[in-house]
Amino acid sequence: MFVYLIIISLHLFAENFALEKGPDVNYCKFPCGFRRLQVHTICKLKHRCEVSPNCRKFQNLPFSDNEKESIVYTHNKLRNYIALGNGCASVEGMWFDTASSMREIVWDRELEFQAQCWANQCTMKRESCRRKYDGQYVGQNLAWIQQESVIGAIHSFFQECKNISFHKIFNYYAEDGRGDSFTQLVYWNTTQIGCARVTYELPFQSSRRIFFVCNYAWSGNWIGKPVYITGPPASKCPRGTERHIKFKGLCTTDPSKSKIPNICRFAADRNRCIPYLSMVKNVDRLEPRINYCEDKYKCYGEVNTVCRLNHNCLQKSNCALGTQLKQSEKMLILQRHNHYRDLVARGGKGRLKMFNNKTLPPASNMRELVWDVELEFLAQCWANQCILGHDACSIKLDATSVGQNLGYGTKSIPKFITSFFDEHVNVSNASVLAHYVRDKNRTIGHFTQMVYAETTQLGCAKSTFFKMNKMQTFLVCNYAPAGNDPGLPVYLAGPPCTKCPTSCHELYPGLCKTKPSTSKEPNICDSNQPNCKKILENPGLGSSNLYTPWYLMHRKGKKSKTLGVLQKSDGISNKYSFTLMGFVAYIATSNTGDNILQNF
Repeated sequence: MFVYLIIISLHLFAENFALEKGPDVNYCKFPCGFRRLQVHTICKLKHRCEVSPNCRKFQNLPFSDNEKESIVYTHNKLRNYIALGNGCASVEGMWFDTASSMREIVWDRELEFQAQCWANQCTMKRESCRRKYDGQYVGQNLAWIQQESVIGAIHSFFQECKNISFHKIFNYYAEDGRGDSFTQLVYWNTTQIGCARVTYELPFQSSRRIFFVCNYAWSGNWIGKPVYITGPPASKCPRGTERHIKFKGLCTTDPSKSKIPNICRFAADRNRCIPYLSMVKNVDRLEPRINYCEDKYKCYGEVNTVCRLNHNCLQKSNCALGTQLKQSEKMLILQRHNHYRDLVARGGKGRLKMFNNKTLPPASNMRELVWDVELEFLAQCWANQCILGHDACSIKLDATSVGQNLGYGTKSIPKFITSFFDEHVNVSNASVLAHYVRDKNRTIGHFTQMVYAETTQLGCAKSTFFKMNKMQTFLVCNYAPAGNDPGLPVYLAGPPCTKCPTSCHELYPGLCKTKPSTSKEPNICDSNQPNCKKILENPGLGSSNLYTPWYLMHRKGKKSKTLGVLQKSDGISNKYSFTLMGFVAYIATSNTGDNILQNF
């Protein structure tokens, strides 16, 4: 079985690598404009997309997978704002109408290739002719930026909304160019994006700039055509699409199947042409430094925990050395979470009782949890402080909210997870699950976060230290998106896996499948900190078998004892030799008007 899994993994890796390589493409066959008189930019370059000799002190800054996800997420978030009618006011001060058919955007490898080709020319102007090899016309936004993070530039594109007329949405017209970045960003039928980033020294100056290029397909800004069709959000989604489950104002888009083209066959100098611009090779480089003190990483004005720690996440002197979670422990934590979520989703065989002695209802939309390295990093950063209690503010780089469960004591890691789950007996009734409300008398927050249907990512960490003459374990588990939103359902009651946005899981049939997370450990090291280093010794799950249910790893007949649950989330008790520290959610947006963190 083990050998079989390795063969499957190698096959999938080779297949994914091959999928990146596209066909030989002659872009001279894809002209633009009226009567197709404009020559494609890559054709003009004689199919030479390498770095131009005009570039001074050039350096390529390719995007990591995490950065690409952040670019896509930011675009979709801003498009969703407009689609829902609460994004921006026009130059007249009028709010733009809602959009009835605005599409979700996905990453596209050919657009990324074309953006890289143009960025390599070090020319700060839009190309005259851009098309994909499937015929789609391509739009383009450009920016010079001061730092490697491009999210601010995307927001600048969006802020151009203040420069355009309310009526331009209904009938686009060319003016002085002000606002064109915005109208491209929110063009309704744009479904794909691909970007590139380089740095070079400007001519006649000694300063360096970072050049950011984003390509879009379909292109927007068609003269005489609407930027988008107004109407109730996502009410006129094109055939084959539906309302997005997360971005309620957008219509779904399938993942792009475009591949990176090979243009060397048609290059003027084939000997110097670099096939695929070497983009099919994984780029192993340090992630851009993240400054957690920036406003976008705050929680309702509360400074981010990593910022409070002065970006020093190394282990404190009162912690015992070498006590991070082993990959086998992380795998067990993930498996137990998914096992319990699957158990709840399938109704617990009628044996899971609430406080009113009625059975927990099954869940129709419970998602599978996957391990997330970024959440693991945030958890380890806090665990390394060896301070009992929740951190003040955590948020993912893509602005996803983070929930947190803590455990402390002398018991084993699996028993902490079991204790989270055992809180189901404190749930008053099914209405609490349909419209979450904090129970002031009984602790339920660990359980409700653990089985929160829309949570898809998990990352945990631990530390150990002496307290009360015993070696104590401090477990930190982070969840994204955060659960326990007041008034919102913990999960939707109904037949298992009937309201999934994806297919059902093979080994956890009550759960909806979730794509693996591609996040990485953020780089918080500054160039003037030579001793700064990554804090995770073995990030992620490694080569662990993802699908060995935890209960198969124990000897038959050995039952785990049900642990008592503390009634006060902030108390310290020795009764069971461990303590649950309560639940915290750091929510980027909320309708409750509550302050920074919400304790459940």
